[in-house]
Amino acid sequence: MKHIVLSFLLCIFILPVSAQSPKKTATVRPKNHGGAVVHHDPVGLTVSTSLNIPFWVYIDEVLQNEMPVKSISVTEIPAGDSYVRVVLDDDDSHCFGQYVAFDQTAQSFVIRQQGNFFGWVAATHSIRPELTTPLVMEEMPVAPPMPVAPPMDVPCMSDRDFEEARTALSGESFDNTRLTLAKQIATNNPLRASQVTEICKLFSFESNRLEFAKFAYPYCVDKNKYFLVNAAFSYDSSKRELDAFLNGQ
Repeated sequence: MKHIVLSFLLCIFILPVSAQSPKKTATVRPKNHGGAVVHHDPVGLTVSTSLNIPFWVYIDEVLQNEMPVKSISVTEIPAGDSYVRVVLDDDDSHCFGQYVAFDQTAQSFVIRQQGNFFGWVAATHSIRPELTTPLVMEEMPVAPPMPVAPPMDVPCMSDRDFEEARTALSGESFDNTRLTLAKQIATNNPLRASQVTEICKLFSFESNRLEFAKFAYPYCVDKNKYFLVNAAFSYDSSKRELDAFLNGQ
């Protein structure tokens, strides 16, 4: 009987304590500022090749690597659309390009060849670049104007198209009309330095050769070979004037 009474008394004193609700901890919730904040952090572009041909990369017509490479990573590219162009270091200086949308994800491409055409596809594996460089930016020159980026996937002017253009230029009777037509051709067709040289040689007057050489420079896909254009001039003074123009003097 004593054990029963003792058990009853323990229940009276213990049960109220165990039945108490635990203390509630205040929950701190983030404040709603009316919407998410979107950060446009710089992203990167990586390009490599499945061919044994090094290449140059242009972003918005600004060269990113002074020497041709087989893989490159360009960092600190601001968000938005940029025109990316690749020029191969082969005999024909093949090139191709397209607009690339840079957002929060880094872009990675592999250069490939299909038949006579070159292009790139999205990389399916990680790439260890031969060269890593921050985005190179240049101020747009006042004169001559930089060309508008060509449409997507338009290759450089082919040899066949160039021969047609040269025939049309040769058919002009006067140097001034030939110069006008040559400028139209350069504006709508990316040219190689060797092609600029051949066009310059079609002019009868040295002054027109020099004027076209200056005009065509922004439209040249292999500016590193622009020294070839000197072969079109008869006078050293013209070569010096072109060199001064190219160096911004």
